[in-house]
Amino acid sequence: MNKTLTLAAFFSLAFLLPFSYADAESLPLELETPEKPVYYQVKSAEWDSLYVYAKISPGIYSLVLEQEDDAENFALKYEAKDFRAIMQYDFSFNGSGKWLYKSSWDQDEGNFGAAEKAQNVLISHNLINEFLFWESYHEELEAAFADVPGFIYKDSDDKLRFNFNDTSIAIRCRYLISWTDKEDNPRFLAGPWSETGYIGKDAEKAELPSFDGILPPPQLSSLRFVDSSVEFIINNSEKLYDLLLLSYFNGKYQANSYETQYRINGGEWRSFSVPNASWFYDGRRSFQAEGLFDGDLVEIQARYIYSEKDEQKYSEWSEILSNETETVKADDAEGKTALKKSVCLLGLSFCCFTFLGISSCIWIAAIVFLLLVFAGLALSHKKS
Repeated sequence: MNKTLTLAAFFSLAFLLPFSYADAESLPLELETPEKPVYYQVKSAEWDSLYVYAKISPGIYSLVLEQEDDAENFALKYEAKDFRAIMQYDFSFNGSGKWLYKSSWDQDEGNFGAAEKAQNVLISHNLINEFLFWESYHEELEAAFADVPGFIYKDSDDKLRFNFNDTSIAIRCRYLISWTDKEDNPRFLAGPWSETGYIGKDAEKAELPSFDGILPPPQLSSLRFVDSSVEFIINNSEKLYDLLLLSYFNGKYQANSYETQYRINGGEWRSFSVPNASWFYDGRRSFQAEGLFDGDLVEIQARYIYSEKDEQKYSEWSEILSNETETVKADDAEGKTALKKSVCLLGLSFCCFTFLGISSCIWIAAIVFLLLVFAGLALSHKKS
């Protein structure tokens, strides 16, 4: 009996070891510094509204997208539930150097800023962060600017307006992330403030990027096969980011999505979709290719779909990426070769998938272990 159980345990452990889970990864100990907020516009309607725009830094953007893509796996991976990331904006007036920031901002996801009315934008899949200085003016807000003479005034129609001819705003921003750890304790991490940008009197407003209506294609790299899916990396054209920013200032241009295609062994091009194709970010994408076997030549290409005055347009196709010319660095591929579709056992065509967040190989190993144990118990009972 003991010998049978020992053998069962040995083979099960040998089966499990290559697929055991690593320790949970940690969220960053430091956050990136955002770019200086330099793009803004004032929209005049019932009241003036000041909109500020900032590009989200790559590191925090990748975390946000990872959490939005699969919140359950994100929570398991980082031992972090209810993860949120926001951009905080802070203001000072007329060169006073007196910021609105309070220490409570470091552990609070509520309202911040002037009279607690300024919005803090939850960072989502939009690469450009849009911040509205406050939703609307109210009489009670004027007291918050009592030390800023003439900053807000009423026009001939008794509507509240900004006085940017005689006053100026200093503006800075930073990232704040919050989550709940495995002991259900609330956690917060605030990043450093950006350099200061200026709006209003004597401020140098950044010129918007120009766009000639022609969008260069994305670049594709790092083709590999993992767990029965085809993976690759998209790097976006810098002009795409210009287009995304311009879309906030007028309705002439709009970025829509990627169009992606693949073919096998030189056959017909077939369309495929990647998750969240309207989310424009540099990083890894994946798709399921039908009828694909080891040794096949796989080629992929991609282009942008965008609009000019509601007319749909396309960029040129990217250069074709294939597994014949693409090589994958060992550290990038995590030990996988570019021609294997999944982690396979003992050179066989038996591959691991994921079920309920756990590798199928682990499930199978556990079942094999239990079967061996029951067989040993049955054999021992029969002998006795």
